[in-house]
Formats: sequence, structure tokens, C-alpha cells
Amino acid sequence: MRSVIFKTVFLVCVGLLVIKIVPASDSFTIQEPQIIGTGEISSVAFAPNGREIAVGTSVGVEILASNTLQQIDLIEITEGKSESIAYSPDSKKLVVSAGKKLLISNRVTGEVTLVNNSQNVNAVHVSLDGQIHALLHNGFVQTWTPDLQMSTVSAGHRFRVKAIDFSLNGKWMATGGADQKIVLRNVSSTKVGRKLIGTSIVNGIAFTADSRFLVSATKSNVRVWNVNTGKLRGKIFADGEGHNFSITTDAKRSKFAVVNSNGKVTIWDVDLKSKEVEFDTEPNTFTAVLSPSGKRLVTATPYQTTLWDVSTGRPIASGAGHYHI
Repeated sequence: MRSVIFKTVFLVCVGLLVIKIVPASDSFTIQEPQIIGTGEISSVAFAPNGREIAVGTSVGVEILASNTLQQIDLIEITEGKSESIAYSPDSKKLVVSAGKKLLISNRVTGEVTLVNNSQNVNAVHVSLDGQIHALLHNGFVQTWTPDLQMSTVSAGHRFRVKAIDFSLNGKWMATGGADQKIVLRNVSSTKVGRKLIGTSIVNGIAFTADSRFLVSATKSNVRVWNVNTGKLRGKIFADGEGHNFSITTDAKRSKFAVVNSNGKVTIWDVDLKSKEVEFDTEPNTFTAVLSPSGKRLVTATPYQTTLWDVSTGRPIASGAGHYHI
């Protein structure tokens, strides 16, 4: 008797699961679902030369054209979700934190290198001198020179360091953590410096152009601190005026963009005293990045990127939808 093979195809979103039933052997085989898509978004970075945008996802790093958000490259990362990404000052290298490891993608050759002895990495930052700073889950910061010589210092946090920035005058380093603290340190010293208390979980920090003030974006508010005294200058968003804020600035620190998860974008002037533009983006927006010139802004939800004209608050382009099935 001819064997009968029944094929049932279930289409779930865009994932395809094929089940074959073979009566002759009273058994069936389930094929593994195929993982497709460019992955859910976890991080975004603008190249310093302004030509491309990197989008870290659950399957790698997608490279987009900076004027259209069209994909021009996809860097596969097998170590895990690309939680944090940062470009070198010359835009030739892209540093990635994935699976608590540190990787470097050469944007010229396409080669991806796993940095030996990197572990427990939570986020990455590349300073203007080309040094790579790995923010660790244990409250420490590892610094790697361009030739990958490593040193480790305590950032003064009890656990996970989430944000780091350096003042343009080269004097100060600031870190923010999940322990709800911001630590200011003189770059020339290895000792833990002044701690700024009274914040919540820190998402991002940025020095002003004159290096006199530091702005912090947290889960519940956005505050401006006097760097020399450590005292609070004021709040540009108080508790209850939004949730899960992020902060971004341009190369010259000429303006700052503050975004919250409700989708409200506010562009502030160089002194963080006056609002220049305010507009709405998608709900569940978790990060935003200003272009080096400060003329454009990229916002991201886990599933979508959008490019905005900063002067008008109008969208320029939307990236392809992201998914991971």
C-alpha cells in the first residue's frame, strides 16, 4: 500500500514550521523553526564620519545608510545579543559588547575579532583618543589601548556600570550605574572621585561643551550637575514627567536630545536651559542618537528605527521592521 504523507504548514507571523506525519512508522518529525529577520534592536550608534548608522540586534549588527536607513551590511555576531556598540573616532572600527564579551569589527576589511580576556562586559565606549572602555557588571571599567593593552580600575560602583563619558577638556571621566550613583573622577587619578547621590538607575550621561556641567538621564528624571562642586544645578525633567529617559549629544556638544519611553523627544540648547524643538516619536522608544553634526536624530524601539530632521521635528526615513522568530 502506498504510504500517505500528510504535510501541515502553519504560518506563524513570518516563521515557518513544517510538521511531517508518516503513518507507516507511527511517528512524526518536527523540523526546527528557522530563525529569520535582522533581530530585535538593542543599541544604536552613529559613525563619526556621518556616513553610516550601526544598529545592534539579537542576531548581529545591521549597518544602515545614514540618509535613508537602507541596509548596506549585516555583521553576524554569534556570541549573543549586541547590547552596546561604539565607533572608533575614525569610523574604521566598530566595538561591540555581545554575550558579555568584547568584539571589534573592522569596517574596512570586514573582519570581526574577539578580544581575549574580555568578560562580564555590560556596555562599551570609545573615547576621542581611540581607547576602548568596557563597562563591567562588577562595577569596574576595563580600558583597552588601540593595540589592545588592557588595564582595569574600580569605577566606584557596587555593580553594573551602564554609562560613561569624558569631558572635552580632557580632565574628567564620569560613570553612571545601576546602583543609582554617578561617579566623577579626575582622568589623571586612579582613585574614585566624587559621588553624586540622589538619582535613580542611570541610562546615560553627557558633559556640556564647556565641561562645567554633567547631564544625567535616568529611569525617572533628567538632572544637570555642577562638575566642580558636585551639586545639583536643576532638573530639566522631574520625577513623574516621563519614564526611562535617554540622553544624546552631537560631536561639539552644541545641543542635547532627551527621549523617554513614552516617545517624547526634546532638543535642548548648548546650556541645557532652553528647549529648541519638541516632538513625538514612537511609544516604547528606548534610545536615540544625534548625528555628529547635530542635524539629524535616530530613534529606536525594539522593532523600528526612525530618522528625524532635528530642526523641524519631522521624520525623514524609517528603517525596515525588525523581528526575530
